Amino acid sequence: MFITFPSAPGPPWGGVAGVQKLIGVRALRKLEQKETVRVFKLAEKFINSKGAVIAFQKNAWNSLRAEKAAEYSTGAAREARLKGTLKRCNDFALFCVPPTRLAGPCRSVLTQMFENW
Repeated sequence: MFITFPSAPGPPWGGVAGVQKLIGVRALRKLEQKETVRVFKLAEKFINSKGAVIAFQKNAWNSLRAEKAAEYSTGAAREARLKGTLKRCNDFALFCVPPTRLAGPCRSVLTQMFENW
């Protein structure tokens, strides 16, 4: 989980958009910075060179990706084209899939990525 701030399961206060609506964009950016550091620490502690980090939404992907990786786009996520490495930890693979609320596309992309990895 990238944003560890609890949110409602659906609109108008659901997900990252709901958190942003509640605390504002500046506070969300600060929260993302802290969460990024938290994920890096967890990756260094629990992932080896054969492991990977999976991002399930735009903010997570854009915050965690190394500069060489493409920026998030819905189309690229749906087509399993968002692959790269974790910023600051280039030994760790980073993948992005469609949001879990899109269960079918999310499952398909995860399956495709792991079959080709």
